[in-house]
Amino acid sequence: HHGRVVESALTDQLLEDPHHPYSQKLVAAAQA
Repeated sequence: HHGRVVESALTDQLLEDPHHPYSQKLVAAAQA
């Protein structure tokens, strides 16, 4: 996201419950 880290978490945590809207979109796109 413009070269900035927007969220930091363990992989399982990030994939199960992303908090930042950009992370949510990335996870949703990967699951499509």
